Amino acid sequence: MNAPEHRSADSAPVTLARLEGKVDAALAAQTARLEEHARRLDATDRITAAHSVSIGDLERNAAAGTRAGTSGWTIASVVVSSIVGLGSLLAVLVTLVRAIPGAP
Repeated sequence: MNAPEHRSADSAPVTLARLEGKVDAALAAQTARLEEHARRLDATDRITAAHSVSIGDLERNAAAGTRAGTSGWTIASVVVSSIVGLGSLLAVLVTLVRAIPGAP
């Protein structure tokens, strides 16, 4: 009868040691997760600060009445696209006139 009592007395420290190891492992996992969330939050804060600066610049420019000018390349590309579009429309009209003999 002493054997089961002796075994339970020996197993209590062993059980406590195992539980302590599990608690340490869980604590380490939670600490790592918390550090990852803190890192992501810091990155989000930096992005938010940069966007706030950009928004402030835009608001100051709007208040001053200045606006960004249109690039010369943008104007040139719109003109070239318009010419190509009109040429394509003219080509379609000429093709239809030739395909339909009674059309004016």
